Amino acid sequence: FTAIHNTLKQSFHDVVGYNVNIPSFVGDWGFNLAFKNADESEGNANRLKDSAILDAEIEERLGSNTLRFYDGISHRGMFSLSKPIRKGMAQEDRVITKSNPVFMY
Repeated sequence: FTAIHNTLKQSFHDVVGYNVNIPSFVGDWGFNLAFKNADESEGNANRLKDSAILDAEIEERLGSNTLRFYDGISHRGMFSLSKPIRKGMAQEDRVITKSNPVFMY
């Protein structure tokens, strides 16, 4: 996760990591959102968006009770990475390339 995050940071203006529990994979999985331009990302603004505002946007677009997992509180939790993960992201210096692959298992 951290090596992927750092590799994306080499090519994109803003990279935001998040995690979700995937029950069929027996645990949490990490993902990254990468934004090419600063005006596209609003990375921190979206990551820290107020739960009530996000719930209202979901209601307006999809109606009530349409989503089983995702709401404003879930959103905040997804982007609240643990301290060890944040520390690992800050310390990561590997960049994945064809000649320098990273194997994860």
